[in-house]
Amino acid sequence: MLRQQRCLSLVEPVPGQKMFNSPHEGEVEAALRIRTAIAPGGVYFFLVFAVGFVLGAMRVTWFVPRLGERWAELLELPLMGVAIWFSARYVVHRFALPTLPGIRWSTGCVGLLLLIGAELGLVLVLQGRSLAEYIGSRDPVSGTAYIVMLFVFAAAPWLLTRLPESRTRTSFGGH
Repeated sequence: MLRQQRCLSLVEPVPGQKMFNSPHEGEVEAALRIRTAIAPGGVYFFLVFAVGFVLGAMRVTWFVPRLGERWAELLELPLMGVAIWFSARYVVHRFALPTLPGIRWSTGCVGLLLLIGAELGLVLVLQGRSLAEYIGSRDPVSGTAYIVMLFVFAAAPWLLTRLPESRTRTSFGGH
C-alpha cells in the first residue's frame, strides 16, 4: 500500500495544484510518464513474448501441418488475447500503475515497441528474410487479425481502467 501511495504521489498532482512549476512542465511530465512506463512495459513485453514464443513453436510444429498457416494463426490469436489480458492485469497491479491514461498507454506502447523489435529481429536475423519478404508472406486474413491484436496489446493496460476495479483484480503476487 505504501509503495502504491509513493507511485501515486510521483505522478498525480494534488487537486487544484499544478504538478510542475516550470516553463517546460509538459516535457517534464512526459519524461516522468515514460520513465514510469519503461519497467512495466518491459515486463509486459516479456510475459506476452514468452507465451507467444511457446505458442508459436506449438503452432508451427503441430497445427500448421494439419490446419494450414491461416487457421493455425487464427487458432493461436484467442490464446494470445488471454495472455495479453492477464499480463496487462499482472503488470498494472504489480507496478501499482496509476489510472492516468498517459501512463497506461505509455506502458502498452513501450511493450509494443519491444514486441515489434523482437519479432522483426527474429525474422530478419534468424530466418534471414527481408522486411518486405516478411510482410509479403503474411496471410491477409490472419495478418490483419494479428495487427488488430497488436493494437489490443498496446491498449490493454489502459482498457483495464475502463472496467470496475473488482473485475480487474488479480491474485498474482498478492495484489
